Amino acid sequence: MVFDIKTLILINFLVNFVNVFVAAIIWHQYKRRFPGLTWLLSCMIMEAAGICCILFNGIIPDIFSIILGNGMMLIGWVFLQIGLERFTGKPGPQIQNFIILVLFFINETYFLYIQPNLTIREVGMELVIVLIDLQICYLLWRRVSGNMQKVTQIIAIVMGIHLTFSILIFGLEILIPFKGNRFFLSGIIGEIIPTTYLVMGILVIIALIMMVTSRLLEEIRVQEEKFNTAFHSSPYAILITRASDGVIFEINDGFTAITGYQPDEVLGKTTVELSILEKPKDRTLLVTDVSKGKVRGVQVEIRAKSGKIISGLFSADIVTINSEQCILSSISDVTELKHTEQTLIQANRKLNLLSSITRHDILNRIMVVQFYGEELIVNLPEDSFQKEIKAITQSTSEIRTIIEFTGQYQELGSAAPEWQNIGLLFTIPEIQKFLAPLSFQSDLGSLEIYADLMLRKVVYNLVENSHRHGRNLTRITLSSHRDNDNLVIWYEDDGGGIPLDEKEKSFEKGYGKNTGLGLFLIREILSITGITIHETGDPGIGVRFEINIPEGKYRYTTTNTEHV
Repeated sequence: MVFDIKTLILINFLVNFVNVFVAAIIWHQYKRRFPGLTWLLSCMIMEAAGICCILFNGIIPDIFSIILGNGMMLIGWVFLQIGLERFTGKPGPQIQNFIILVLFFINETYFLYIQPNLTIREVGMELVIVLIDLQICYLLWRRVSGNMQKVTQIIAIVMGIHLTFSILIFGLEILIPFKGNRFFLSGIIGEIIPTTYLVMGILVIIALIMMVTSRLLEEIRVQEEKFNTAFHSSPYAILITRASDGVIFEINDGFTAITGYQPDEVLGKTTVELSILEKPKDRTLLVTDVSKGKVRGVQVEIRAKSGKIISGLFSADIVTINSEQCILSSISDVTELKHTEQTLIQANRKLNLLSSITRHDILNRIMVVQFYGEELIVNLPEDSFQKEIKAITQSTSEIRTIIEFTGQYQELGSAAPEWQNIGLLFTIPEIQKFLAPLSFQSDLGSLEIYADLMLRKVVYNLVENSHRHGRNLTRITLSSHRDNDNLVIWYEDDGGGIPLDEKEKSFEKGYGKNTGLGLFLIREILSITGITIHETGDPGIGVRFEINIPEGKYRYTTTNTEHV
């Protein structure tokens, strides 16, 4: 009989050792995801350690093999309760368990050393197990609710069975007292206890594994539900394609609403087969941008199923789905906005025409004022209002200069911005006449920026500004570098630079020796598409105009034709 009970306890230890191993794997994989797993692992460790101490009963002192061994098992059971509370988000006080454990150790010590009685010790231990089981069952059956109740359903059933067996064993220990004072010689009741808890130990670890798995699956289900809701309720046309061959395998309701294509007409095909992108050039440029990781807000034209051309803003990211690289693309329909934009542009053109006519009439009258003013200066005696007439003609001349200068900018904002190769703008004749005697270097290559059509005037004014104000000017250089997602272009010369106290003032309207509008209008033109400009050069050395271009407003042209 001694061998049989000890063998059962040994099997219990081996099972609990495996439980520790399994719990450690779960803890390692999900410790950052689910709270309470550290306590559950600690429960398994304490259970295994307690049984190990009991195995050495008769070899090591009773204080270790009986009091400490049984105590560690009960502490492990308290850890199970704490772990389940943390896992379910229902933490509770533990003072009652602390009191129960203290009373247990007192009972165990008294009836081991002072008045030895195995039955009272075992009854006391089983009572503690019943009390802890009651708390765990109350937690799982009453305190937990909602989706978490579904997650803990299996462990709740197992703990209910555990409580039932604990009560039955508690009753058997009272009805059938133990034989003698040594557990290994306790007879049939001593065999029932380790056999019962061996089975229950296996059920508990299986239930815990199922609990964690169930919660993981529930979270995945919730995330999928959120994704599907967001995916299909989005007003944008969203599609997911394989990066390897460009085949579309998912579209949302917004895609159908915007393009008119039903899922069965799209899935399994490519955007090339559907001819969704109206301009092949757009596709080539988008391929280049997507290959770098992501695209934001690129203007494209797409062809709907009906043949209607839709203006859209295209964005894309490279994502991994089922270990395969895919492209998540979205297109927002801005057709109505484009129509509104065109309407505003037409209105602006009409205003520009009116402004041009008005400016022409004003200049004609200014010429009359200047002509007669000069005639008066020639024909009147020198002491007859010569000073006043000269002041009038001088002011009239300045007014004429300002009006003629602003006439150059009447087209500002009259057309939609476009992609423009900024490097090529430096090759036009009116700018080359300034660059011819200088050393000019540029690393911009095929860089294009999305800017107002007056970008040409920006380049002209920068070069003309260097030519007009540079002292002993010999070189102009263009360079670029990335600043996070933005691109920064440096325009630099060696013409002496701008004093520190004038750097920002130089961009103010009316500041400067000429019209005072050159740098002011440069900043205004660039700001139409969110581009900023500042002067950061070293005074006494040269200017450095730092042009900051936001993400989505610059690109590099290429002939790549991979799948999008």
